[in-house]
Amino acid sequence: MEKITTSKHIKTIRFIVAIIAFISIIIEYGFYIDTKTIGILHSLDIIIALTFVISFLLQMFISENIKKYIQDHFIESIVFIIFIISVVLESYFQYGSHTIISKKNAINYIKFYFIIVQIFVIFNAFLSMIKSKDKWLFFPFHPSHIIIYSFFIVIFIGTFLLKLPKMTNEYLHWADAIFISTSAVCVTGLTPVIISDTFTVSGQIMILLLLQIGGLGIITLTSFVVLLVQKKIRLKEQIIIGEMLDDNNVMNLTKMVKTIIKLTFSVEIIGAIILYFSWSNFNFSTNHRIFSAVFQSVSAYCNAGFSNFRYGLETSGLSSHIPTLITIMVLIIIGGLGFYTLKDLIFPESKKRKLKLQTKIILIASTSLILFGAIIILILQWNQWNDIPFGLKIVNALFASVTSRTAGFSNIDIGNLMIPAAMIIIILMYIGGAPNSTAGGIKITTFTTLFFTIKAFIKGKDNVEIGWNTIGNTTIRRAIIILISSIVLIFTALLLLNIFNDLPFFDLMFETFSAFGNVGLSKGITSDLSEFSKIILVIVMFMGRVGLFTIALAIGKDKISEKSKYKFPELNLMVG
Repeated sequence: MEKITTSKHIKTIRFIVAIIAFISIIIEYGFYIDTKTIGILHSLDIIIALTFVISFLLQMFISENIKKYIQDHFIESIVFIIFIISVVLESYFQYGSHTIISKKNAINYIKFYFIIVQIFVIFNAFLSMIKSKDKWLFFPFHPSHIIIYSFFIVIFIGTFLLKLPKMTNEYLHWADAIFISTSAVCVTGLTPVIISDTFTVSGQIMILLLLQIGGLGIITLTSFVVLLVQKKIRLKEQIIIGEMLDDNNVMNLTKMVKTIIKLTFSVEIIGAIILYFSWSNFNFSTNHRIFSAVFQSVSAYCNAGFSNFRYGLETSGLSSHIPTLITIMVLIIIGGLGFYTLKDLIFPESKKRKLKLQTKIILIASTSLILFGAIIILILQWNQWNDIPFGLKIVNALFASVTSRTAGFSNIDIGNLMIPAAMIIIILMYIGGAPNSTAGGIKITTFTTLFFTIKAFIKGKDNVEIGWNTIGNTTIRRAIIILISSIVLIFTALLLLNIFNDLPFFDLMFETFSAFGNVGLSKGITSDLSEFSKIILVIVMFMGRVGLFTIALAIGKDKISEKSKYKFPELNLMVG
Protein backbone atom coordinates (compact mmCIF):
# COMPACT_ATOMS: atom_id res chain seq x y z
CA MET A 1 0.00 0.00 0.00
CA GLU A 2 2.83 2.38 0.90
CA LYS A 3 4.51 1.62 -2.43
CA ILE A 4 1.32 2.51 -4.33
CA THR A 5 0.95 5.78 -2.37
CA THR A 6 4.61 6.67 -2.96
CA SER A 7 4.25 5.92 -6.67
CA LYS A 8 1.20 8.22 -6.89
CA HIS A 9 3.07 11.04 -5.12
CA ILE A 10 6.01 10.62 -7.51
CA LYS A 11 3.70 10.81 -10.54
CA THR A 12 2.08 13.98 -9.16
CA ILE A 13 5.47 15.62 -8.59
CA ARG A 14 6.63 14.63 -12.09
CA PHE A 15 3.48 16.10 -13.61
CA ILE A 16 4.06 19.42 -11.82
CA VAL A 17 7.71 19.42 -12.91
CA ALA A 18 6.58 18.68 -16.50
CA ILE A 19 4.44 21.83 -16.45
CA ILE A 20 7.43 23.81 -15.12
CA ALA A 21 9.60 22.31 -17.90
CA PHE A 22 7.04 23.31 -20.50
CA ILE A 23 6.85 26.92 -19.22
CA SER A 24 10.64 27.05 -18.97
CA ILE A 25 11.21 25.95 -22.55
CA ILE A 26 8.58 28.41 -23.86
CA ILE A 27 10.27 31.30 -22.04
CA GLU A 28 13.82 30.24 -22.98
CA TYR A 29 13.23 29.55 -26.66
CA GLY A 30 10.26 31.85 -27.31
CA PHE A 31 11.26 35.14 -25.69
CA TYR A 32 14.29 37.40 -25.60
CA ILE A 33 15.32 37.37 -21.94
CA ASP A 34 18.09 38.95 -19.83
CA THR A 35 21.08 37.16 -18.29
CA LYS A 36 19.48 37.01 -14.83
CA THR A 37 16.37 35.22 -16.15
CA ILE A 38 18.57 32.81 -18.13
CA GLY A 39 20.39 31.96 -14.90
CA ILE A 40 17.08 31.30 -13.13
CA LEU A 41 15.94 29.05 -15.99
CA HIS A 42 19.21 27.09 -15.91
CA SER A 43 18.75 26.59 -12.15
CA LEU A 44 15.22 25.33 -12.90
CA ASP A 45 16.68 22.96 -15.48
CA ILE A 46 18.96 21.48 -12.84
CA ILE A 47 15.99 21.00 -10.47
CA ILE A 48 14.04 19.34 -13.30
CA ALA A 49 16.95 17.00 -14.04
CA LEU A 50 17.45 16.11 -10.36
CA THR A 51 13.71 15.48 -9.94
CA PHE A 52 13.84 13.12 -12.90
CA VAL A 53 16.89 11.25 -11.56
CA ILE A 54 15.54 10.91 -8.00
CA SER A 55 12.02 9.92 -9.11
CA PHE A 56 13.43 7.37 -11.57
CA LEU A 57 15.62 5.77 -8.91
CA LEU A 58 12.79 5.75 -6.33
CA GLN A 59 10.32 4.12 -8.72
CA MET A 60 12.95 1.62 -9.80
CA PHE A 61 13.79 0.55 -6.23
CA ILE A 62 10.17 0.33 -5.02
CA SER A 63 9.23 -1.80 -8.01
CA GLU A 64 8.89 -5.54 -7.44
CA ASN A 65 11.31 -6.42 -10.25
CA ILE A 66 14.04 -3.88 -11.06
CA LYS A 67 15.07 -5.62 -14.30
CA LYS A 68 11.47 -5.65 -15.56
CA TYR A 69 11.03 -1.99 -14.58
CA ILE A 70 14.07 -0.99 -16.65
CA GLN A 71 12.77 -3.01 -19.63
CA ASP A 72 9.29 -1.45 -19.33
CA HIS A 73 10.77 2.06 -19.04
CA PHE A 74 13.44 1.69 -21.70
CA ILE A 75 13.37 5.32 -22.95
CA GLU A 76 13.55 6.70 -19.38
CA SER A 77 16.47 4.38 -18.69
CA ILE A 78 18.32 5.65 -21.77
CA VAL A 79 17.76 9.29 -20.76
CA PHE A 80 18.95 8.47 -17.23
CA ILE A 81 22.11 6.75 -18.51
CA ILE A 82 22.89 9.68 -20.87
CA PHE A 83 22.55 12.09 -17.96
CA ILE A 84 24.84 10.09 -15.64
CA ILE A 85 27.50 9.53 -18.32
CA SER A 86 27.51 13.21 -19.33
CA VAL A 87 27.87 14.38 -15.70
CA VAL A 88 30.78 11.99 -15.12
CA LEU A 89 32.54 12.93 -18.37
CA GLU A 90 32.18 16.66 -17.87
CA SER A 91 32.91 16.69 -14.13
CA TYR A 92 35.90 14.35 -14.01
CA PHE A 93 37.33 14.29 -17.52
CA GLN A 94 36.58 17.91 -18.55
CA TYR A 95 34.61 16.72 -21.58
CA GLY A 96 33.77 19.78 -23.71
CA SER A 97 30.36 21.38 -23.26
CA HIS A 98 29.93 21.39 -27.05
CA THR A 99 29.62 17.60 -27.21
CA ILE A 100 26.33 15.84 -27.80
CA ILE A 101 26.35 14.18 -24.35
CA SER A 102 27.51 17.19 -22.31
CA LYS A 103 25.80 17.87 -18.97
CA LYS A 104 23.95 20.89 -20.40
CA ASN A 105 22.62 18.88 -23.35
CA ALA A 106 21.70 15.97 -21.06
CA ILE A 107 19.59 18.33 -18.93
CA ASN A 108 17.85 19.54 -22.10
CA TYR A 109 17.15 15.92 -23.11
CA ILE A 110 15.45 15.37 -19.76
CA LYS A 111 13.43 18.58 -20.12
CA PHE A 112 12.25 17.56 -23.58
CA TYR A 113 11.43 14.09 -22.28
CA PHE A 114 9.30 15.62 -19.53
CA ILE A 115 7.43 17.72 -22.07
CA ILE A 116 6.74 14.71 -24.32
CA VAL A 117 5.42 12.75 -21.34
CA GLN A 118 3.34 15.75 -20.28
CA ILE A 119 1.73 15.95 -23.71
CA PHE A 120 0.93 12.25 -23.43
CA VAL A 121 -0.59 12.73 -19.95
CA ILE A 122 -2.78 15.61 -21.15
CA PHE A 123 -3.93 13.71 -24.22
CA ASN A 124 -4.58 10.56 -22.21
CA ALA A 125 -6.59 12.59 -19.67
CA PHE A 126 -8.60 14.00 -22.59
CA LEU A 127 -9.39 10.49 -23.80
CA SER A 128 -10.27 9.35 -20.28
CA MET A 129 -12.69 12.26 -19.96
CA ILE A 130 -14.31 11.26 -23.23
CA LYS A 131 -14.51 7.64 -22.10
CA SER A 132 -16.16 8.57 -18.77
CA LYS A 133 -18.84 10.73 -20.39
CA ASP A 134 -20.78 9.90 -23.53
CA LYS A 135 -21.66 13.57 -23.91
CA TRP A 136 -19.50 16.47 -22.87
CA LEU A 137 -20.37 20.08 -23.59
CA PHE A 138 -23.46 18.71 -25.41
CA PHE A 139 -21.34 17.07 -28.13
CA PRO A 140 -21.10 13.29 -28.58
CA PHE A 141 -17.47 12.25 -28.97
CA HIS A 142 -17.26 10.02 -32.01
CA PRO A 143 -13.68 9.15 -33.15
CA SER A 144 -14.21 11.53 -36.09
CA HIS A 145 -14.73 14.39 -33.60
CA ILE A 146 -11.48 13.55 -31.82
CA ILE A 147 -9.55 13.54 -35.11
CA ILE A 148 -10.97 16.96 -36.02
CA TYR A 149 -10.38 18.42 -32.54
CA SER A 150 -6.83 17.07 -32.36
CA PHE A 151 -5.85 18.81 -35.60
CA PHE A 152 -7.61 21.98 -34.50
CA ILE A 153 -5.83 22.03 -31.11
CA VAL A 154 -2.37 21.50 -32.65
CA ILE A 155 -3.04 24.27 -35.22
CA PHE A 156 -4.20 26.57 -32.41
CA ILE A 157 -1.11 25.86 -30.28
CA GLY A 158 1.16 26.14 -33.33
CA THR A 159 -0.28 29.57 -34.15
CA PHE A 160 0.56 30.95 -30.70
CA LEU A 161 4.03 29.39 -30.69
CA LEU A 162 4.85 30.90 -34.10
CA LYS A 163 3.82 34.31 -32.72
CA LEU A 164 6.43 34.17 -29.94
CA PRO A 165 9.05 36.96 -30.33
CA LYS A 166 12.04 34.62 -30.72
CA MET A 167 10.37 32.67 -33.53
CA THR A 168 10.41 35.48 -36.10
CA ASN A 169 12.82 38.06 -37.51
CA GLU A 170 9.97 40.46 -38.29
CA TYR A 171 6.36 41.08 -37.28
CA LEU A 172 4.03 38.25 -38.22
CA HIS A 173 0.32 39.02 -38.62
CA TRP A 174 -2.11 36.73 -36.79
CA ALA A 175 -3.75 35.77 -40.09
CA ASP A 176 -0.34 34.72 -41.46
CA ALA A 177 0.48 32.80 -38.26
CA ILE A 178 -2.80 30.86 -38.47
CA PHE A 179 -2.24 30.29 -42.19
CA ILE A 180 1.31 28.93 -41.76
CA SER A 181 0.39 26.79 -38.73
CA THR A 182 -2.54 25.27 -40.65
CA SER A 183 -0.43 24.82 -43.76
CA ALA A 184 2.25 23.00 -41.73
CA VAL A 185 -0.09 20.76 -39.71
CA CYS A 186 -2.14 20.00 -42.84
CA VAL A 187 1.16 19.40 -44.72
CA THR A 188 0.16 21.80 -47.48
CA GLY A 189 3.13 24.10 -48.01
CA LEU A 190 1.31 27.27 -49.01
CA THR A 191 2.81 30.28 -47.25
CA PRO A 192 2.21 34.05 -47.54
CA VAL A 193 5.76 34.81 -46.32
CA ILE A 194 9.29 33.64 -47.10
CA ILE A 195 10.09 31.07 -44.41
CA SER A 196 13.86 31.67 -44.28
CA ASP A 197 13.45 35.48 -44.07
CA THR A 198 10.51 35.66 -41.67
CA PHE A 199 11.39 32.91 -39.20
CA THR A 200 14.45 32.38 -37.04
CA VAL A 201 16.02 28.94 -36.70
CA SER A 202 13.73 28.35 -33.68
CA GLY A 203 10.71 29.28 -35.81
CA GLN A 204 11.83 27.00 -38.62
CA ILE A 205 12.29 24.13 -36.15
CA MET A 206 8.76 24.78 -34.86
CA ILE A 207 7.40 24.60 -38.44
CA LEU A 208 9.36 21.37 -38.95
CA LEU A 209 7.78 19.86 -35.83
CA LEU A 210 4.30 20.95 -36.89
CA LEU A 211 4.58 19.40 -40.34
CA GLN A 212 6.04 16.19 -38.85
CA ILE A 213 3.09 15.98 -36.45
CA GLY A 214 0.68 16.70 -39.29
CA GLY A 215 2.32 14.20 -41.62
CA LEU A 216 2.20 11.34 -39.14
CA GLY A 217 -1.15 12.36 -37.71
CA ILE A 218 -1.61 13.59 -34.15
CA ILE A 219 -3.36 10.42 -33.02
CA THR A 220 -0.68 8.15 -34.51
CA LEU A 221 2.18 10.12 -32.97
CA THR A 222 0.56 10.33 -29.55
CA SER A 223 -0.27 6.62 -29.67
CA PHE A 224 3.43 5.93 -30.18
CA VAL A 225 4.20 7.91 -27.01
CA VAL A 226 1.52 5.84 -25.27
CA LEU A 227 3.35 2.70 -26.38
CA LEU A 228 6.65 4.05 -25.06
CA VAL A 229 5.18 4.91 -21.68
CA GLN A 230 2.45 2.28 -21.16
CA LYS A 231 3.54 -0.49 -23.57
CA LYS A 232 -0.05 -0.88 -24.74
CA ILE A 233 -2.93 1.03 -26.33
CA ARG A 234 -6.37 0.77 -24.77
CA LEU A 235 -9.40 -0.17 -26.83
CA LYS A 236 -10.72 3.42 -26.92
CA GLU A 237 -7.45 4.69 -28.41
CA GLN A 238 -7.37 1.75 -30.85
CA ILE A 239 -10.82 2.69 -32.19
CA ILE A 240 -9.67 6.28 -32.75
CA ILE A 241 -6.48 5.16 -34.51
CA GLY A 242 -8.52 2.75 -36.62
CA GLU A 243 -10.80 5.61 -37.66
CA MET A 244 -7.81 7.74 -38.62
CA LEU A 245 -6.06 4.93 -40.51
CA ASP A 246 -9.36 3.69 -41.97
CA ASP A 247 -8.75 0.22 -40.51
CA ASN A 248 -11.46 -1.73 -38.70
CA ASN A 249 -9.06 -4.43 -37.46
CA VAL A 250 -8.08 -3.02 -34.07
CA MET A 251 -6.09 -6.14 -33.18
CA ASN A 252 -3.12 -5.18 -35.39
CA LEU A 253 -3.14 -1.43 -34.74
CA THR A 254 -0.48 -1.45 -32.00
CA LYS A 255 1.95 -3.21 -34.34
CA MET A 256 0.91 -0.91 -37.20
CA VAL A 257 1.61 2.26 -35.19
CA LYS A 258 5.13 1.01 -34.40
CA THR A 259 5.69 0.16 -38.06
CA ILE A 260 4.49 3.59 -39.20
CA ILE A 261 6.84 5.42 -36.82
CA LYS A 262 9.86 3.23 -37.64
CA LEU A 263 9.23 3.49 -41.38
CA THR A 264 8.70 7.25 -41.27
CA PHE A 265 11.85 8.09 -39.34
CA SER A 266 13.96 5.55 -41.24
CA VAL A 267 12.98 6.98 -44.63
CA GLU A 268 13.42 10.58 -43.44
CA ILE A 269 16.86 9.89 -41.96
CA ILE A 270 18.05 8.09 -45.11
CA GLY A 271 16.69 10.93 -47.26
CA ALA A 272 18.46 13.54 -45.11
CA ILE A 273 21.78 11.66 -45.32
CA ILE A 274 21.56 11.39 -49.13
CA LEU A 275 20.71 15.10 -49.47
CA TYR A 276 23.54 16.06 -47.09
CA PHE A 277 26.19 14.24 -49.09
CA SER A 278 24.75 15.30 -52.46
CA TRP A 279 25.23 18.95 -51.45
CA SER A 280 28.97 18.58 -50.78
CA ASN A 281 29.80 20.94 -53.68
CA PHE A 282 27.40 23.66 -52.54
CA ASN A 283 28.61 26.59 -50.47
CA PHE A 284 26.65 25.64 -47.31
CA SER A 285 27.96 25.77 -43.76
CA THR A 286 27.93 22.38 -42.01
CA ASN A 287 25.08 23.31 -39.62
CA HIS A 288 22.97 24.85 -42.39
CA ARG A 289 23.61 21.85 -44.61
CA ILE A 290 22.55 19.37 -41.91
CA PHE A 291 19.42 21.32 -40.93
CA SER A 292 18.41 21.95 -44.54
CA ALA A 293 18.85 18.28 -45.44
CA VAL A 294 16.64 17.23 -42.52
CA PHE A 295 14.09 19.97 -43.30
CA GLN A 296 13.74 19.05 -47.00
CA SER A 297 13.69 15.31 -46.24
CA VAL A 298 10.91 15.55 -43.63
CA SER A 299 8.97 18.04 -45.76
CA ALA A 300 9.24 15.82 -48.85
CA TYR A 301 8.25 12.58 -47.10
CA CYS A 302 5.33 14.34 -45.38
CA ASN A 303 4.34 15.78 -48.79
CA ALA A 304 4.44 19.22 -47.17
CA GLY A 305 6.32 21.33 -49.72
CA PHE A 306 7.90 23.66 -47.12
CA SER A 307 11.50 24.68 -47.66
CA ASN A 308 13.94 26.69 -45.55
CA PHE A 309 15.72 27.89 -48.70
CA ARG A 310 14.70 31.40 -49.72
CA TYR A 311 13.60 30.30 -53.19
CA GLY A 312 12.87 26.69 -52.27
CA LEU A 313 14.13 24.18 -54.83
CA GLU A 314 14.08 26.98 -57.39
CA THR A 315 17.32 28.15 -55.77
CA SER A 316 20.10 28.53 -58.29
CA GLY A 317 22.00 25.25 -58.58
CA LEU A 318 19.37 23.17 -56.78
CA SER A 319 16.73 23.63 -59.49
CA SER A 320 18.83 21.63 -61.96
CA HIS A 321 20.67 19.38 -59.48
CA ILE A 322 19.54 15.91 -60.58
CA PRO A 323 20.52 13.99 -57.36
CA THR A 324 18.50 16.45 -55.24
CA LEU A 325 15.45 16.32 -57.52
CA ILE A 326 15.49 12.51 -57.73
CA THR A 327 15.87 12.15 -53.93
CA ILE A 328 12.99 14.55 -53.28
CA MET A 329 10.82 12.74 -55.86
CA VAL A 330 11.48 9.35 -54.27
CA LEU A 331 10.65 10.71 -50.80
CA ILE A 332 7.41 12.25 -52.10
CA ILE A 333 6.36 9.02 -53.82
CA ILE A 334 7.13 6.89 -50.74
CA GLY A 335 5.21 9.28 -48.48
CA GLY A 336 2.30 9.42 -50.93
CA LEU A 337 1.92 5.63 -51.29
CA GLY A 338 0.48 5.22 -47.81
CA PHE A 339 1.56 3.25 -44.76
CA TYR A 340 -0.47 0.14 -45.58
CA THR A 341 0.85 0.03 -49.15
CA LEU A 342 4.44 0.25 -47.93
CA LYS A 343 3.81 -2.38 -45.27
CA ASP A 344 2.33 -4.71 -47.91
CA LEU A 345 5.36 -4.15 -50.15
CA ILE A 346 7.97 -4.61 -47.41
CA PHE A 347 6.22 -7.05 -45.07
CA PRO A 348 3.59 -8.94 -47.11
CA GLU A 349 1.19 -11.09 -45.06
CA SER A 350 1.13 -13.86 -47.67
CA LYS A 351 4.10 -16.25 -47.75
CA LYS A 352 3.89 -16.15 -51.54
CA ARG A 353 4.49 -12.36 -51.32
CA LYS A 354 1.21 -11.76 -53.13
CA LEU A 355 0.16 -8.12 -52.94
CA LYS A 356 -3.32 -7.06 -51.84
CA LEU A 357 -5.68 -5.71 -54.48
CA GLN A 358 -5.68 -2.24 -52.88
CA THR A 359 -1.87 -2.16 -53.04
CA LYS A 360 -1.96 -3.13 -56.73
CA ILE A 361 -4.58 -0.45 -57.47
CA ILE A 362 -2.52 2.23 -55.69
CA LEU A 363 0.73 1.23 -57.41
CA ILE A 364 -0.82 1.01 -60.89
CA ALA A 365 -2.85 4.22 -60.50
CA SER A 366 0.10 6.15 -59.00
CA THR A 367 2.47 5.08 -61.75
CA SER A 368 -0.11 5.80 -64.46
CA LEU A 369 -0.90 9.28 -63.10
CA ILE A 370 2.77 10.21 -62.69
CA LEU A 371 3.66 9.08 -66.23
CA PHE A 372 0.50 10.56 -67.73
CA GLY A 373 1.13 13.90 -66.02
CA ALA A 374 4.82 13.97 -66.96
CA ILE A 375 4.20 13.14 -70.65
CA ILE A 376 1.41 15.72 -71.06
CA ILE A 377 3.36 18.44 -69.20
CA LEU A 378 6.48 17.68 -71.27
CA ILE A 379 4.50 17.98 -74.54
CA LEU A 380 2.72 21.17 -73.46
CA GLN A 381 5.86 22.84 -72.12
CA TRP A 382 8.24 21.63 -74.87
CA ASN A 383 8.49 24.95 -76.69
CA GLN A 384 8.71 27.01 -73.51
CA TRP A 385 11.58 24.80 -72.28
CA ASN A 386 13.49 25.11 -75.58
CA ASP A 387 16.72 26.27 -73.94
CA ILE A 388 16.74 23.43 -71.37
CA PRO A 389 18.75 20.23 -72.06
CA PHE A 390 16.62 17.22 -73.07
CA GLY A 391 17.48 15.21 -69.91
CA LEU A 392 16.54 18.09 -67.63
CA LYS A 393 13.27 18.56 -69.54
CA ILE A 394 12.27 14.99 -68.68
CA VAL A 395 13.31 15.43 -65.02
CA ASN A 396 11.39 18.73 -64.80
CA ALA A 397 8.25 17.13 -66.26
CA LEU A 398 8.52 14.13 -63.91
CA PHE A 399 9.17 16.38 -60.93
CA ALA A 400 6.18 18.60 -61.76
CA SER A 401 3.96 15.52 -62.10
CA VAL A 402 5.18 13.91 -58.86
CA THR A 403 5.07 17.08 -56.78
CA SER A 404 1.56 17.93 -58.06
CA ARG A 405 0.20 14.94 -56.21
CA THR A 406 0.25 16.92 -52.91
CA ALA A 407 3.97 17.57 -52.35
CA GLY A 408 4.18 21.25 -53.28
CA PHE A 409 7.88 21.51 -54.12
CA SER A 410 8.78 23.22 -57.37
CA ASN A 411 12.08 23.55 -59.20
CA ILE A 412 10.48 25.72 -61.91
CA ASP A 413 8.42 28.89 -61.73
CA ILE A 414 4.82 27.64 -61.53
CA GLY A 415 3.60 31.14 -62.38
CA ASN A 416 5.18 30.86 -65.84
CA LEU A 417 3.60 27.51 -66.73
CA MET A 418 1.32 27.38 -69.74
CA ILE A 419 -2.37 27.27 -68.72
CA PRO A 420 -2.95 23.78 -70.26
CA ALA A 421 0.00 22.38 -68.25
CA ALA A 422 -1.29 24.11 -65.11
CA MET A 423 -4.71 22.50 -65.72
CA ILE A 424 -3.10 19.05 -65.76
CA ILE A 425 -1.44 19.92 -62.44
CA ILE A 426 -4.86 20.94 -61.04
CA ILE A 427 -6.26 17.52 -61.96
CA LEU A 428 -3.33 15.76 -60.28
CA MET A 429 -3.65 17.98 -57.18
CA TYR A 430 -7.35 17.16 -56.92
CA ILE A 431 -6.79 13.38 -57.14
CA GLY A 432 -3.88 13.39 -54.68
CA GLY A 433 -2.14 10.33 -53.25
CA ALA A 434 -3.07 7.12 -51.47
CA PRO A 435 -5.17 6.77 -48.30
CA ASN A 436 -3.30 6.40 -44.98
CA SER A 437 -0.49 8.46 -46.49
CA THR A 438 0.91 11.93 -45.94
CA ALA A 439 -0.75 13.03 -49.19
CA GLY A 440 -4.01 14.95 -49.64
CA GLY A 441 -6.62 15.20 -52.41
CA ILE A 442 -9.66 12.96 -52.76
CA LYS A 443 -7.21 10.01 -52.89
CA ILE A 444 -6.37 7.54 -55.65
CA THR A 445 -8.73 4.88 -54.32
CA THR A 446 -11.65 7.35 -54.37
CA PHE A 447 -10.81 8.29 -57.95
CA THR A 448 -10.53 4.61 -58.94
CA THR A 449 -13.85 3.78 -57.27
CA LEU A 450 -15.60 6.65 -59.07
CA PHE A 451 -14.04 5.65 -62.40
CA PHE A 452 -15.21 2.03 -62.18
CA THR A 453 -18.61 3.10 -60.82
CA ILE A 454 -19.24 5.35 -63.83
CA LYS A 455 -17.95 2.62 -66.14
CA ALA A 456 -20.33 0.05 -64.57
CA PHE A 457 -23.32 2.40 -64.70
CA ILE A 458 -22.68 3.24 -68.36
CA LYS A 459 -22.68 -0.49 -69.14
CA GLY A 460 -25.91 -0.91 -67.17
CA LYS A 461 -24.39 -3.16 -64.52
CA ASP A 462 -25.86 -3.37 -61.03
CA ASN A 463 -22.50 -4.22 -59.46
CA VAL A 464 -19.26 -2.25 -59.62
CA GLU A 465 -16.39 -4.63 -60.25
CA ILE A 466 -12.61 -4.43 -60.29
CA GLY A 467 -11.11 -7.62 -61.65
CA TRP A 468 -12.74 -10.49 -59.78
CA ASN A 469 -13.88 -8.25 -56.92
CA THR A 470 -17.06 -6.27 -56.32
CA ILE A 471 -16.82 -2.82 -54.73
CA GLY A 472 -19.26 -2.55 -51.80
CA ASN A 473 -22.08 0.00 -51.76
CA THR A 474 -20.61 1.58 -48.63
CA THR A 475 -17.37 2.35 -50.49
CA ILE A 476 -19.27 3.73 -53.50
CA ARG A 477 -21.46 5.88 -51.23
CA ARG A 478 -18.37 7.19 -49.46
CA ALA A 479 -16.65 8.04 -52.76
CA ILE A 480 -19.74 9.92 -54.01
CA ILE A 481 -19.99 11.89 -50.76
CA ILE A 482 -16.32 12.90 -51.08
CA LEU A 483 -16.78 13.88 -54.74
CA ILE A 484 -19.86 16.04 -54.22
CA SER A 485 -18.68 17.65 -50.96
CA SER A 486 -15.26 18.46 -52.47
CA ILE A 487 -16.87 20.15 -55.49
CA VAL A 488 -19.18 22.18 -53.21
CA LEU A 489 -16.25 23.17 -50.95
CA ILE A 490 -13.97 24.20 -53.83
CA PHE A 491 -16.74 26.07 -55.67
CA THR A 492 -17.78 27.98 -52.50
CA ALA A 493 -14.18 28.88 -51.62
CA LEU A 494 -13.47 29.96 -55.20
CA LEU A 495 -16.58 32.13 -55.25
CA LEU A 496 -15.58 33.90 -52.03
CA LEU A 497 -11.97 34.35 -53.15
CA ASN A 498 -13.12 36.02 -56.37
CA ILE A 499 -15.43 38.35 -54.45
CA PHE A 500 -12.75 39.54 -52.02
CA ASN A 501 -9.71 39.61 -54.34
CA ASP A 502 -8.98 41.45 -57.55
CA LEU A 503 -6.75 38.70 -58.92
CA PRO A 504 -6.89 36.53 -62.07
CA PHE A 505 -9.59 33.84 -61.84
CA PHE A 506 -7.30 31.01 -62.97
CA ASP A 507 -4.66 31.91 -60.37
CA LEU A 508 -7.31 31.84 -57.62
CA MET A 509 -8.64 28.52 -58.90
CA PHE A 510 -5.13 27.06 -58.90
CA GLU A 511 -4.60 28.31 -55.33
CA THR A 512 -7.92 26.82 -54.16
CA PHE A 513 -7.22 23.37 -55.62
CA SER A 514 -3.71 23.52 -54.16
CA ALA A 515 -5.13 24.28 -50.70
CA PHE A 516 -7.77 21.53 -50.91
CA GLY A 517 -5.27 18.94 -52.13
CA ASN A 518 -2.76 20.02 -49.42
CA VAL A 519 -0.24 20.58 -52.19
CA GLY A 520 1.37 23.97 -51.69
CA LEU A 521 2.00 24.90 -55.33
CA SER A 522 1.07 28.48 -56.14
CA LYS A 523 0.99 30.90 -59.04
CA GLY A 524 2.60 33.41 -56.69
CA ILE A 525 -0.51 35.12 -55.31
CA THR A 526 -0.58 33.78 -51.71
CA SER A 527 0.99 36.91 -50.20
CA ASP A 528 -1.44 39.13 -52.17
CA LEU A 529 -4.57 37.54 -50.72
CA SER A 530 -6.71 39.48 -48.25
CA GLU A 531 -6.75 38.33 -44.62
CA PHE A 532 -10.31 37.04 -45.03
CA SER A 533 -9.21 35.05 -48.09
CA LYS A 534 -6.38 33.48 -46.10
CA ILE A 535 -8.89 32.32 -43.49
CA ILE A 536 -10.99 30.79 -46.30
CA LEU A 537 -7.96 28.83 -47.50
CA VAL A 538 -7.20 27.83 -43.90
CA ILE A 539 -10.65 26.21 -43.74
CA VAL A 540 -10.12 24.54 -47.13
CA MET A 541 -6.69 23.18 -46.07
CA PHE A 542 -8.10 21.94 -42.77
CA MET A 543 -11.05 20.15 -44.41
CA GLY A 544 -8.81 18.71 -47.11
CA ARG A 545 -6.39 17.26 -44.53
CA VAL A 546 -8.91 15.96 -41.98
CA GLY A 547 -10.97 14.40 -44.76
CA LEU A 548 -14.39 15.32 -46.05
CA PHE A 549 -15.86 11.95 -45.11
CA THR A 550 -14.55 12.34 -41.54
CA ILE A 551 -16.23 15.75 -41.36
CA ALA A 552 -19.41 14.26 -42.86
CA LEU A 553 -19.38 11.59 -40.13
CA ALA A 554 -18.89 14.22 -37.45
CA ILE A 555 -21.77 16.34 -38.77
CA GLY A 556 -24.04 13.39 -39.57
CA LYS A 557 -23.38 11.77 -36.17
CA ASP A 558 -22.77 8.42 -37.83
CA LYS A 559 -26.14 8.45 -39.61
CA ILE A 560 -24.39 7.93 -42.92
CA SER A 561 -24.21 4.21 -42.27
CA GLU A 562 -27.79 3.88 -41.04
CA LYS A 563 -30.13 1.77 -43.16
CA SER A 564 -33.73 2.80 -43.71
CA LYS A 565 -36.36 0.34 -42.47
CA TYR A 566 -38.80 1.45 -45.13
CA LYS A 567 -38.88 2.33 -48.83
CA PHE A 568 -41.02 4.94 -50.58
CA PRO A 569 -42.50 4.35 -54.07
CA GLU A 570 -39.95 4.77 -56.86
CA LEU A 571 -40.01 7.97 -58.93
CA ASN A 572 -38.56 8.23 -62.43
CA LEU A 573 -37.16 11.67 -63.20
CA MET A 574 -36.11 12.91 -66.63
CA VAL A 575 -32.38 13.58 -66.28
CA GLY A 576 -29.62 14.50 -68.73
